Amino acid sequence: EYPITLMCRVLSVSRAGLKELRAWLPEIHDKSSVITNGASPQPPSAWTPPRPYILSVGRLAAYKGTDLLILGFAELVSEGFKPDLVLCGPDQTQGRLPRFIARLGLKKRIHVLGSVPPARINRLLSGCLYFVLPSRKENMPMALLEAMAAGKAVIASKVGGVGEIIQDKKNGLLLPPQDVPALVQA
Repeated sequence: EYPITLMCRVLSVSRAGLKELRAWLPEIHDKSSVITNGASPQPPSAWTPPRPYILSVGRLAAYKGTDLLILGFAELVSEGFKPDLVLCGPDQTQGRLPRFIARLGLKKRIHVLGSVPPARINRLLSGCLYFVLPSRKENMPMALLEAMAAGKAVIASKVGGVGEIIQDKKNGLLLPPQDVPALVQA
């Protein structure tokens, strides 16, 4: 490891991330700045899905709020919501997520695809109704940027750098973190 004194610059992908870094390492204050991530628009896919669905892409983990999304989806299904839910990303729940979905009786409505190559993500983005990322913690999520670059309506928790790219009710919907009723309403 290099001592902090030898560093030329410390970069963060969001102002929220930079604030966290500076709190942890105050000595980087004058050597740090933000360069945000970007996402290039991809040509839309001509694929037509067999059923309408909402999409979430990211690690299937507690900090990504996957459990909150599933709970909100279960409530919507009980109210007659017709679209399915598609989840993409590596399962970091040690198999608890599929059991949770089964206990809620949603195995036929929630499709857990695991890690998916970028071309298939592009196709899934093209076909989805909207994109949801109800994270408990984030910096600047690439999946959210890619969904926005694909022209999709997005719903996300206002955590980390998410509020730096989404203006509520202008280019997406922002919700308080861990607020399942707000997620259902959105």
